[in-house]
Amino acid sequence: MKVKRWNLFILAAMVWMIAGFLVMRIGIANYNGYTGRILYGLSFGVFLVFWIGVFAPLVRKHTARICAYDEEMQPIYLFFDKKSFVIMAFVLVFDIAVRKMQLWPLQNIAVCYTGLGAALFCTGGAFLAEFFLQKKRQQWKEEEIQRQKAKKAAYQHNQEGRKTEKK
Repeated sequence: MKVKRWNLFILAAMVWMIAGFLVMRIGIANYNGYTGRILYGLSFGVFLVFWIGVFAPLVRKHTARICAYDEEMQPIYLFFDKKSFVIMAFVLVFDIAVRKMQLWPLQNIAVCYTGLGAALFCTGGAFLAEFFLQKKRQQWKEEEIQRQKAKKAAYQHNQEGRKTEKK
């Protein structure tokens, strides 16, 4: 199945926002009375580390890749590259293993999953913003092309008028 390449941003936004919501929900559920400014601050720190170090560069990378496609229609799975699908699969397996084997205390899961989930959700928001930005840029390009065509037509019409005046 193929979609317009700009719609790949919408697909990426949906996947990242859903993943972020689900991960954040796990984190919040595991706070279980472990509350306090320190834990919330640590969650915010986790968010910043993942957003600045991982997901903001990832959004830029995938935006450049999607914008570089020549054809308008692209396969639906191209909102990610192969490496991203492998990373997501690894993260899911790691997540399930950590929680099923109880390798981390609930307090750590709460802090890390809340921050990570928020970063994932914001990544979806960034892809959604890219969708609107890229659509607007495309519209500007099309308007500029139309202006150039109109200028060229007016110039040619003007030149033809001068030729008839000289005769």
